[in-house]
Amino acid sequence: MPTQPAMSEERVKRIVITLDETGKPQVGAGQRTVTLDRTKDEEVMWVCDVPFRIDFKNGTPFYEDQFDQTHRWSGLARRDLLPSPFRTYEYTINVNGKTLDPQIMIFTG
Repeated sequence: MPTQPAMSEERVKRIVITLDETGKPQVGAGQRTVTLDRTKDEEVMWVCDVPFRIDFKNGTPFYEDQFDQTHRWSGLARRDLLPSPFRTYEYTINVNGKTLDPQIMIFTG
C-alpha cells in the first residue's frame, strides 16, 4: 500500500513577521511579494512572536481569507484559480492595530 509523502519544508514559504521600533509589522524585502507554484503544491506559513491577523483584500488565492497565529498555514491554492504572473493578491498583516500590505502571486511552473 503506497504511503503519502511527508509535507516537505521546501514547498512551504515561511513569511516571518517582525515589528519595527514603532510596533509596525514588517516582512523581509524578498517577502513583500511571495510567488507560489501550484504545480509544486506550495503554500504559505506566517510566523510571528506576537498575535497577528491576516486579511485578504479583494479575493484570496486560498480557500480561506483570514489567518492568525492559531491558523497560520494557508493550505493549497484554490483549484479553480487561474494562475497568472499579472494577478497579485493583496493582504493586510495587522499587529496591534498597525498594518502592512504585502502580496502573493500564484503561477504554474
